[in-house]
Amino acid sequence: MGLPAWEAQLGAAVARVRAMQRGGVWRWDDGPMGNPVWMAYQGLSVLRRYALMSYRP
Repeated sequence: MGLPAWEAQLGAAVARVRAMQRGGVWRWDDGPMGNPVWMAYQGLSVLRRYALMSYRP
């Protein structure tokens, strides 16, 4: 039995967020604001929340 649909979708979304960073700086598709510093916090928040949700001791 595979992952539930929501878990697979969440994993794919997190992988996309992770792939959008280079050296800890996120690069977003926002035209001239391609890498606003405040969005690094958003990217890290997504990865942190996912890690906390998916951790199973």
